[in-house]
Amino acid sequence: GLNLRNLTLTADQQTQVDNLKTEHQAAVTTFHTTLHSKQSELRTLKGATTQDQAAITAKIAEIDGLRSQIQASDTAYRTSVLGLLTADQRGSLQAEKLGLRGVTLTADQLGKIDELATGHEGKASTIQTTLQTKQSELRDLMKATTPDQTAINAKIDEVSSAMSQLQKENAAYSIAVRGLLTTDQRRYPRWVPSRMPA
Repeated sequence: GLNLRNLTLTADQQTQVDNLKTEHQAAVTTFHTTLHSKQSELRTLKGATTQDQAAITAKIAEIDGLRSQIQASDTAYRTSVLGLLTADQRGSLQAEKLGLRGVTLTADQLGKIDELATGHEGKASTIQTTLQTKQSELRDLMKATTPDQTAINAKIDEVSSAMSQLQKENAAYSIAVRGLLTTDQRRYPRWVPSRMPA
């Protein structure tokens, strides 16, 4: 998730970043393999003639736990990489992520944006997890032998609500970041964050 291509890293920084990336990819690959296996097990449980609600609930909890582990691993990786960068490198990285390549953010702006990004990432990740769960539940309802139109419509409303919440959170983050920029920085053609903070 970190785009370091436009940063000039020292040889030592590059070596450390490469090592962290290799370790992170190995860990996340293992988590994803286990996650796919658990999701397959959940589909089997849901497709059983006689459903075991306790087993289904337990499997959902396992899946949620794995998703949390993946998020924690991603956060730890990003934190470790950012810890290797100088203040200027972090400032350039954050400005570029906001679509402000060439703009210099002050240390105060960088600190405040980091705080906003951390809060935004947590909220957006929670909403994204809810959205994925609702979408999975909708798929299950659609695949039922006898689809329940009322339940499907209600689930579509829940999916739409989660998507709306995510859009509102992204908009709130963008507006909050904009409020930290100077008039000149705001004139930059692409100041708006184009994606969730990495």
